[in-house]
Amino acid sequence: MGGCCVLLVFLILIPAFIAVVFLLAGTVIASIAGILFSAILLIIGNASGLFKKFCNSPVKWQRIVAKIIKIILILVLIFSIAGLTLGGYFINLFFN
Repeated sequence: MGGCCVLLVFLILIPAFIAVVFLLAGTVIASIAGILFSAILLIIGNASGLFKKFCNSPVKWQRIVAKIIKIILILVLIFSIAGLTLGGYFINLFFN
């Protein structure tokens, strides 16, 4: 009887454990991808002068779009760093 209960508990806990590990790993991987994506685009935009060119454009919608894109990339970078930090923290909590 005791072996049956242990088996049933493991049938529930092992898939839950695997799901939590995949969620935490996915959070960390998505955060790393977000950091790389936004950092590369910010570096390319600043190095090639695209942000400077379009932020000083005489066309109003180009100025607005350039500023919005730059703000979004900075926010993605900040939230990705926060996600990576929190993901690492929760992985540390989960495995200790």
